[in-house]
Amino acid sequence: MLNQKKTILYLQKNKIQVKTLSVGEEIKIINSQDYKIDGQNFLKIFKDIRKKFDDDVRILLNEKQSYVVVVSIPDDEKNIDQKIKQGIQNIIPVELDQLVYDSKKTFTNQKKSFYQIFAVEKELFEILSLQSKKADLNIEAVESLSLALARLIRDDDQPKLVIYKQEETVALVVCHNTVLLSITLTALSEIGNILNQIKKQYCLDIKKAVLSGVEKDEIKEFLNKRKISIIERNLNPLLSLYKKKDVVQKKYSDLNLKMISKPLKKIIKEKKTLDNANINKKIFQNGCEQDYENLCLAKKDSNVKQIKQKKKKPNVIIIFIILPILLFSSIFITMKSMKKESKKINYVTPPTISPTEIHPSPTPEDNKADLSREDIAMELINSSGIDEKSDEIKDHLESLGYEGITITNSNLKEEMLSLIRVKKISKDYLELVLSDLEEKISTPSTEINLENDYLYDISIIIGKDST
Repeated sequence: MLNQKKTILYLQKNKIQVKTLSVGEEIKIINSQDYKIDGQNFLKIFKDIRKKFDDDVRILLNEKQSYVVVVSIPDDEKNIDQKIKQGIQNIIPVELDQLVYDSKKTFTNQKKSFYQIFAVEKELFEILSLQSKKADLNIEAVESLSLALARLIRDDDQPKLVIYKQEETVALVVCHNTVLLSITLTALSEIGNILNQIKKQYCLDIKKAVLSGVEKDEIKEFLNKRKISIIERNLNPLLSLYKKKDVVQKKYSDLNLKMISKPLKKIIKEKKTLDNANINKKIFQNGCEQDYENLCLAKKDSNVKQIKQKKKKPNVIIIFIILPILLFSSIFITMKSMKKESKKINYVTPPTISPTEIHPSPTPEDNKADLSREDIAMELINSSGIDEKSDEIKDHLESLGYEGITITNSNLKEEMLSLIRVKKISKDYLELVLSDLEEKISTPSTEINLENDYLYDISIIIGKDST
């Protein structure tokens, strides 16, 4: 039986909630305090926590401060670390060198291994590590809210939708002790987007939902209409982090980010280009066995071969002869390519997917009048430096008829300019969206590079150039 006390720091948007738990026959909170965060007072807060609470603490991050994703890798792959890095870059909209991450193999299926990834941006991680060290505060473990919640519902391997309501509402899908997807809910329609994505990407039908703190009848009605059984539980993520076995300097299987004692490599202050996902495409098959114990991911992607060009070392004489020709040719080719739509190397045409699994995408023959705004699943990522900007643009788009809009992680750097990314199968929506955003974002960059298994048809980064 647990009977020792532990102090948990829950980092929220503008505050740190600190609680010391004592767990025996019942859970007791023996000390509690909230601290307001202004971005410059972490050292002062950590010193006060050490004085009033304990030397050893554990930190819980909300979903906007961390990333929890899944990367699948063929069992015969030898370079696991490289494939994990590629998978992270494909999914998380932050450059890899600006992340601190940890990975854990959670299960194997269809000759593939699935790795749970937990990532935090270096800037936040540096603050936590270095300021806590200056305050002589020992951080035993760092974990996201979704991973803590998932630990509390490991009663079987059936996929479950979990909706947890506290100050914000978080939705996640858990299967095989793995968080397959997690978002902060801002609209009821986003639940439908989650169910569609899990069906399309993992061939799973969600039949169970675990609700905690959810009092809204419309959520329960939404789930009942889809014949999803509801289990109501009082989930306590602080208690889950209390029970976490993996702490710094101990070897367990749980994810754990190790604290640092000196500054990490300097963060690049340049505009991010998110088009690094050029290889290791995840292509999913159409045929799915509706078996909850078997995730039927496609087998074909392991056969996709990366085209490599061999490099030859020309001698010095040849270089002087052909260099002018190459320069002239490259200028001509560059000017010509600017007139064409940019293409990614090694693109593999995805198999046909039943229109019941995802929102229907218009064919090239459809005119603008036939494009339905309500069919677009869209995410907004705020990088403008103005907290209310994403809500403002969301309200604007919803007034035009858009429904499936989600505000996701909003902790990108302010240096970013506006960028609209779209799936190739949804590219016919791009002109419509650009027109609808004209008064809010005048000249955003555009990229047709989202994976077809991505949760949203369109991803919009709201940059500092938004009006």
